[in-house]
Amino acid sequence: MEAEESKGGASGRPARVAVGMGSFLRRNWRWAAGFVALALVGVALLTAFHGRRLAAVVTPYPHDLAQVTFAVAGDVIPHEPVRAAARAAGDGEPGWAALFADVADVFEGTDFGFVNMETPVAPAHSHGTKPFLFDAPVDLPQALKASGIKIVSFANNHVMDQGWA
Repeated sequence: MEAEESKGGASGRPARVAVGMGSFLRRNWRWAAGFVALALVGVALLTAFHGRRLAAVVTPYPHDLAQVTFAVAGDVIPHEPVRAAARAAGDGEPGWAALFADVADVFEGTDFGFVNMETPVAPAHSHGTKPFLFDAPVDLPQALKASGIKIVSFANNHVMDQGWA
């Protein structure tokens, strides 16, 4: 902002009076126009380069790298009525596999089938099966595998039903 001198006040000394921005711009319009043009060019360049850099980095969401499918079921507990049903369906692995026939196509159609086997498989250390103390036959895990189940968890309260291996 500029100031102009006036004739003076009561003291007889010249006083400085502030002159508005309009007066400054009228006298220096070329400088002002050049400054505004330079600012606009700068903004345009920043926007153009910044937009290009972001476009190369940003990927659409969601971005699939791969797809994996899971089928999950609950507990597999071979207590006596289930064992009897497996024996009635056939001997060994085919009898156990028959129990999973209705869901085998679901498990086989996925990348990973998962069940919780609520019993250990301990053929060499078996203490038998009785209420709330389980032991699965070796044919049961083979039937699960044949039915498309690829992951079996034993992490449950029956893991030690047959003691240490």
